[in-house]
Amino acid sequence: MKKFSLVSLFLISVLTGALALLWGYPQFRTGANLKLITRGKMMENRWLILPVLDSKERNVEGVSPDIRYSFCLFDLRKGGLKVKVSPWKGFQLLAVYSLNTDVVSTYFARAGSEIDVTLHQGDLKIGQGFLLLRRELVPMEKYLSTDLCGMIP
Repeated sequence: MKKFSLVSLFLISVLTGALALLWGYPQFRTGANLKLITRGKMMENRWLILPVLDSKERNVEGVSPDIRYSFCLFDLRKGGLKVKVSPWKGFQLLAVYSLNTDVVSTYFARAGSEIDVTLHQGDLKIGQGFLLLRRELVPMEKYLSTDLCGMIP
């Protein structure tokens, strides 16, 4: 009986550890990656337009030098979030991620179209996360200050 309980305890410990690793590691890694990518300049509910990465800085496979990336952290536990992305000469792709990097929703706009969505915690089933906006690369001064990532008043 004692041998059975030790084996059970060991199996429960291994299972608990594996589940903690599978759930916790992506959240830890996402936080570390966001700080690295944004160079610590990310603020909640504000767009951060990242500089174009050269070949020395691109250590992530799949990051394109022809795309401009923008991030916006959000916390829907504080209320809804209004996201408006102005019309663009090229494509725009907005992806909503949970903090463990699950893709929750995506929005695509063709050239000349805007993205205008309101996000609520009940609709997305997440409290916190981040937005990743991908756009065709243009000079920094062509980015519009009318893009919005803010709490609903």
